[in-house]
Amino acid sequence: MKKWRSALREHWQQSSLRSQIVIAFAVIGLVAVTLNAVLVGAFLRDYFAYRQGNQISTQAHSLSHCCGEDAAFLLHASPQTRASLLEAALADSPGRYAIILDEKGNLVYVSPQVSQKQLPPLLRQARYDLAHPAVSAASWTWLDNQLITGTPLTISSAATSNAHSNPTRIVGELVLGENQSVVNGIWRRSLGLVIFAGIVAVVLVFLGTLFAAQTLARPLRTMTATAQAIAQGEYKRRATPAGPRELHALGLSFNHMVDTVLQQQQAERDLIANVSHELAAPLGLIRGYAEALSDNIIDDKEQRLRVLHTISTEATRLGRLSSDLLDLAMLETRQITIYSEAIPIAELLTALCERFMAQAQQGGVEMQLDLAPNLPAIVTDGLRLEQVLVNLINNALRYTLAGGTITLGASIQGKELCLVVADTGKGMPDDVLTRIWERFYQGDESRRRREESRGSAGVGLGLAVCRNIVTLLGGRIGVESVVGQGTTFTILLPGIEV
Repeated sequence: MKKWRSALREHWQQSSLRSQIVIAFAVIGLVAVTLNAVLVGAFLRDYFAYRQGNQISTQAHSLSHCCGEDAAFLLHASPQTRASLLEAALADSPGRYAIILDEKGNLVYVSPQVSQKQLPPLLRQARYDLAHPAVSAASWTWLDNQLITGTPLTISSAATSNAHSNPTRIVGELVLGENQSVVNGIWRRSLGLVIFAGIVAVVLVFLGTLFAAQTLARPLRTMTATAQAIAQGEYKRRATPAGPRELHALGLSFNHMVDTVLQQQQAERDLIANVSHELAAPLGLIRGYAEALSDNIIDDKEQRLRVLHTISTEATRLGRLSSDLLDLAMLETRQITIYSEAIPIAELLTALCERFMAQAQQGGVEMQLDLAPNLPAIVTDGLRLEQVLVNLINNALRYTLAGGTITLGASIQGKELCLVVADTGKGMPDDVLTRIWERFYQGDESRRRREESRGSAGVGLGLAVCRNIVTLLGGRIGVESVVGQGTTFTILLPGIEV
């Protein structure tokens, strides 16, 4: 038994979704039809027995009063007349029969279809009803698979001496009956119609389920084939959204997932290529200078100092690259813990302005503050927010020429704090503006080469780090730039203290 159940379970698990749905609904339909047939069958059996019993009782009452209040006609008519009358009365019910007894319990009439085996218990019941007229007044009853009813035959006793005490007198008993097979036959025919209707319903449900299962399975098969094709390198393949609303949404989500994964793979390949490129130049330079120094090729003291300074500069750049890459990786994987505290934003911006004042003056750039009055504190990670602002100020200093201005601003917009770092530098064209958040992207190649020659070049990760930090703090960062007029970075942060 266990092996059989295990094999059945394994076969079920290996079958298709369409087969599982169709089989499940077919089994449910058959169980429902079976239960319905049992319950309806029991109800119909009682109903038809009750209906036939009431019909027999009504007919017996009508026959007992066929001649007004005088039943002497049924008792004293000739056998042929009595038989003709009863056969005509029972002609619409071929299985029905009649028995008549006189007031002494003697058999007066019995229908021909009553067998000698059936007659004795019927006579006993009829004689009992004759002796107990109150009991015989009951509607109907079962007797040895016979549905029977008894009705007393009465005549008017108005002319007799006891007319005042008993206006009618019982002079006999009329018994009508039917074999149980009559009720069973009606019941079987009705139950057969119920079962036939149930089977038709199951067939219709099966066909509808087959169609629904096919509708559900086809998009899933398409997505499975698409996933297998993509796994084999066909990266341009996409699933065609089809089917019900949920499957249509699943197809769209599947395509979006594939696009996202491919973009992530491309970003990872670009990251590896960019990191390799960023590492190759300084490592090659450090290696070349180190070999020259070790071989005493460079023996001039001043030249050796310049070489050592260059090696130090490139090592610093590699350290900055390593630090930015670590920050970016931790930010993108949400492995950085945020330590929130109340930060007085006016004090933070004032301190940053004073911190970069000397560097700005060396480049001929003016630092300004534009703070709204009564700025509240903001609950956020102060060190991470400062890291973002330092990156933005460094970029502004790098791209703002002498005579320009860098402005640090803060104001309240609705329920958010708005921070602004604006410069009057050269600005960025639209094609550069759309890519500045990409890792390692540096739009101004000429400036990058000049900064590399001075040892102050960035590595193109600062803005990517800024955006990830702002997102981690629950805020948003945006940029606007006009070529020749300058660039403005805007940060919106929640967490204002009331």
